[in-house]
Amino acid sequence: MQSEHVSVVDVHGTHATAETLSEKASMLHARLEDGRTLLLPRSALQPQQDGSYSVPYAFEDVLTRKAQTDEAKITIPLIEERLELQKRVRDTGKVRVSKRVHQDQIFVDELLVHDEVRVEHVPVNQYVQEPVAVRYEDDTIIVPVLEEVVVTEKRLLLREELHITRRQVPCRHEEVVTLKREEAIVERIDIHKDREPRKG
Repeated sequence: MQSEHVSVVDVHGTHATAETLSEKASMLHARLEDGRTLLLPRSALQPQQDGSYSVPYAFEDVLTRKAQTDEAKITIPLIEERLELQKRVRDTGKVRVSKRVHQDQIFVDELLVHDEVRVEHVPVNQYVQEPVAVRYEDDTIIVPVLEEVVVTEKRLLLREELHITRRQVPCRHEEVVTLKREEAIVERIDIHKDREPRKG
């Protein structure tokens, strides 16, 4: 808050400077040219055309009454210094981040398995009373093959069986696989070096 300074003149033409921090204050601190201070009531100030104020009494009378009523009281101004801190943002440099892609050759040696199917025709040539279902014997699937033949009576002839065996054959697979990985590159840029010197 800023203080207000006004010039005050008494009935003898003595000048003083009054100071107040608020318009609501009823008393003003006034300082004479010789350094003495006194309190002036705001209601006693009379505005003048030049912007100053006058009081209808003498400053000396006020100081005399003050000395008589309070001889032991001495007004000593106290000064206090206060620290005001301010912060501001300042650019000290820049950082540029880029990515570089690397390609690495990786040798892959892995054992793969695939199935091979072997079909074997096994002659049976036996008559059966009803169709024969597919059955399994270990890794072999047996699929009956039926045929109707004309005889004295109709019978089912088991002509043959298909013995299907599945086995796993290991084989080695070799291949070169290309993998990609990213690397972050951080480059610090000094903004002061980037500025061109002023000419002229």
